[in-house]
Amino acid sequence: MNGKSTFLLGVVVKAQGIKGEVKVKPYTDTPDVLCGLKHLILKNEKVNIQNVRADKTMAYIKITGIDDRDAAESLRGVEIYIEKENAPKLPANRYYIDDLIGCMVLDDSGEQLGRLTNVLQNGANDVYVIENEKGEILVPVLKSVIKEIEIDKKKIILIKQRLMEVALYEY
Repeated sequence: MNGKSTFLLGVVVKAQGIKGEVKVKPYTDTPDVLCGLKHLILKNEKVNIQNVRADKTMAYIKITGIDDRDAAESLRGVEIYIEKENAPKLPANRYYIDDLIGCMVLDDSGEQLGRLTNVLQNGANDVYVIENEKGEILVPVLKSVIKEIEIDKKKIILIKQRLMEVALYEY
C-alpha cells in the first residue's frame, strides 16, 4: 500500500514480550516521532493504537486486538503506513522521505541535476539518489551541501561548489 494519501512509516521487526506488543523499525530520524499516534495502517486496514513507547532506535507499539505474542509475531515483516493527515509533525528542516521522493534537484546556479528517486539510510548520514538521463548522482545529505528544500514546490537546491567535492556520479 502506498498512495498519495498514505506513506510508509516503518516495518514490524518482531513481537515484543507476551502481551501483543510489536517492535517497529521506524523510517524516521528518531523513533519518538511515533509516540502519540492513534492509528496506523497494517495490511491495508486501519488499526487503533493503545500505546507507543520508543528508545533510541526502535518503537514499541501495542495495537488494539493484538493481545498475545503469537498474534504479534504474525505481523513480523509487515510494513506500517500512516495517513498523511495523521502523520506526526516533524521539527523544522526535517522531512519525510516520501515527501522528498520525486523532487527536482538543482544546483544553486540553476542547473537541473535530475529527480530524487531514493534516500539511502545506511551510514553516518543519508544519501540522496538523483537520477537523470545520464545515470545517477549520489549525494551525502549534509548541511554544507543543501542550500534549500522546498517540499511545496517539490524542489531541492544544492550548493554547486560543495556538490563537486562530495558527489559520486555513476554515469
